[in-house]
Amino acid sequence: MAALKRRTNDPKVAVLERELKRAKRLVGDLMMDKELLEMRVARQEGKLPFARQRSRR
Repeated sequence: MAALKRRTNDPKVAVLERELKRAKRLVGDLMMDKELLEMRVARQEGKLPFARQRSRR
């Protein structure tokens, strides 16, 4: 695996790699926020797919 990775000292590449990592992290955060908002909307509309129900004894 290490042999396949290309090493470079070009500062432009380093900057672009940092920007890519940041963008991936932001996309991940936004995806989590979206999922949480969808769950909230579902709960408000009473359509939560895994709603807990009480047992009737």
